[in-house]
Amino acid sequence: MTARSAACFVVLGLLLGACSSIHGERAFAAYMQTSTSGDVSLGPTGGGVALDTRQNDFERSLGLDETKPALNFGGDMATDIGRFGASVLWFDSSGSGTLTRDFGDIPSGTLVNSKFRFFDAKTWWVYDVVERPGFRLAPGVAVDFFNMSVNAITAASPQVFEEVHVFAPVPMLFLDAEASVDKFTFVGQAGGMRIDLKDGIGNYWDLEGRVNYAVSDDIAVFAGYRFMSMASHGDADSRDAFVHVQTTGWFLGGELSF
Repeated sequence: MTARSAACFVVLGLLLGACSSIHGERAFAAYMQTSTSGDVSLGPTGGGVALDTRQNDFERSLGLDETKPALNFGGDMATDIGRFGASVLWFDSSGSGTLTRDFGDIPSGTLVNSKFRFFDAKTWWVYDVVERPGFRLAPGVAVDFFNMSVNAITAASPQVFEEVHVFAPVPMLFLDAEASVDKFTFVGQAGGMRIDLKDGIGNYWDLEGRVNYAVSDDIAVFAGYRFMSMASHGDADSRDAFVHVQTTGWFLGGELSF
C-alpha cells in the first residue's frame, strides 16, 4: 500500500465513522509556543556532491532560532467502530544567518534571510482494546500530512534564493491512551513510522502528552507538550536534499465535550 493509498484509507475511515453511531464528541483549541531545530542540505544544480558535506543548521546557519506561536485545533468522536480524530497545526518562522556550508548554488559564507513554513494535519483511528473506569488504551493507525518548506534568500540579491519543500502524507502506527484521577485526565498519543515515500525515505515521529482538568462535565482546560521529528532524504527540483527537523513546544488550551 502506498502512502497516498494509506492516507485515503484513513480519511475514508473518518467519513465512515461519521456515519456510524456516535457516542461522544470533543473539540479542542490550543495556543502553542514552538521551537525548531535540525539541519538541511541541498545539492548543487549539477549534482554529484555528498550531502553530508553541505549541512546547514537551522539555528546557527539560517538564524531560525526564535520561539514562534502556533495554533493547534481539532477534535475526536467515539463511534461503534472505534474512535476517529483529526488535528491541525501551523506556523511560520523567519530569521537571518550566514551559511556555514554551500546550500544549493548559494556558496558558504553568504548572508541569507531565511523562512520556514510548517503545516501538519493529522487524522487517526483507534480502537479501545482496554477500557476500564478511569483508564483507556487504544492502538490504531494515523496519517500525518507534513507540509514544510525552508527558503534561503541572499541578503545582497533577494532574487537569488534556494528552497527545499517537503510534502509527506505519512501513515503511522498510532497509540492513544487516557488515565483519569478525580478531575484530572492524563492523555498520551504516539505515532511513528519509517517509510519510503515518493519524495524520499524518511523517519517520522509525532508524540504528545497533556493533562486535562475538568472545569465541568462539558468543559476542560489542559496543558501539554508535543514533539514532532522528520528526517527525510529525497528530491528538491531534481536535486538531492536532506531535511532533519524537530518541532517541539508547550501548549495551553481548552476542550468542549458534546
